[in-house]
Amino acid sequence: MVEQDNVATDEYGFSEEENRIYNESIKKIKEGLDSGLGFDEVCDTLSIENEDFKRLIADDSLKITIAGMHFNHKRSMEEIAEKLKIPVERVTKTRQEMLEEVKEASIRAYYKEMEGKAHCSTKPPE
Repeated sequence: MVEQDNVATDEYGFSEEENRIYNESIKKIKEGLDSGLGFDEVCDTLSIENEDFKRLIADDSLKITIAGMHFNHKRSMEEIAEKLKIPVERVTKTRQEMLEEVKEASIRAYYKEMEGKAHCSTKPPE
């Protein structure tokens, strides 16, 4: 925990209240999808005043959902789009963003691990 503006936050910068809202929202989206609602339809039901935070939660939820359906259950992009009731282009774009984020996180982790070792003094790309 770190303190930001006298409010304790986690390593992602979320307060305890934001973490609660985030986790409840992710759960609500999953439950809505399981009951047959479309992704955007479920997200529209979230009562979150901060639109940026709501968008972050929706984006994370979409990535989590696509990862589970595609990588764990071997569903195609078309099947996922149909289930979520969103365009296949959006599913494909989100999947690509996820892969890019994983790549960037891997690079940062590598450089962090190598930091301080004599054979690697290069900083990660920004």
